[in-house]
Amino acid sequence: MPTRTSEPRRDLPPELGVSHTPAGERGLTPADVIAFGLSLVWVLLFGWLFWRSDAGSGGAVQTAMVLIAIVLPVALIWLAALALRSTRAMRDETRQLRDMLDALRQAYLAQAQAGTAHSTVEKRLDEIAAAARKAEETVAMFVSVRDGAAAPPPPLDRSKILISPAKAVEPVEQPGLALGTPPEALSSSLAITDRIRALNFPDGPDDREGFRALRQALQDHQTAQIVRAAQDVLTLLSQDGIYMDDLKPERARLELWRRFAQ
Repeated sequence: MPTRTSEPRRDLPPELGVSHTPAGERGLTPADVIAFGLSLVWVLLFGWLFWRSDAGSGGAVQTAMVLIAIVLPVALIWLAALALRSTRAMRDETRQLRDMLDALRQAYLAQAQAGTAHSTVEKRLDEIAAAARKAEETVAMFVSVRDGAAAPPPPLDRSKILISPAKAVEPVEQPGLALGTPPEALSSSLAITDRIRALNFPDGPDDREGFRALRQALQDHQTAQIVRAAQDVLTLLSQDGIYMDDLKPERARLELWRRFAQ
């Protein structure tokens, strides 16, 4: 995992390094060649003059003065050459440090721009999430307050179709007879298949058998109560956007059917 200090180094050119030494400084430089030439010319010239002047018989003091006169200029020449080389090396190091600072500045600016872009993307995502939540709230409000003129889904249309017949054919309860026989006993018995078909509700306007079973179930007092309760449940669920077609009921197990049959 790269650290913060190692990341900018990837952006630096390979030739940028404090310890990098140019190839020209490993051998002889022009200053070294000039210093060597001047030293050679000076030694030859002074030796020729010394040989022509025949000053070798002056003693040890004169010989020491001659050696100093030969060595001192040569030392000054090479000292100047070394100073020139050091100045050039310092200039190269300064240039390398300047390039490194420029590369670090560019890396810092790139990271700052990347951070700004990241914050902009996060802000945009927050705006999109807020817009999505607002759209969901609007859709939920529209579903809760939409009128019957709008095109509802088939389950909602089925519940609305079932509500009106239930109110239209609702029988008027009769008073109890003198012998105590309830009114439900006088009504015709409803077949189990018709009850199941009525509680399943018609699948659409063309389901004639479903509407026939529903009308017969509404004429039966006990079955009519169950049908109206189911209609109320469907109406309440449809107001929250929940329909029976969206639900997947779990099939009853065989042992439950056997217990029901017993």
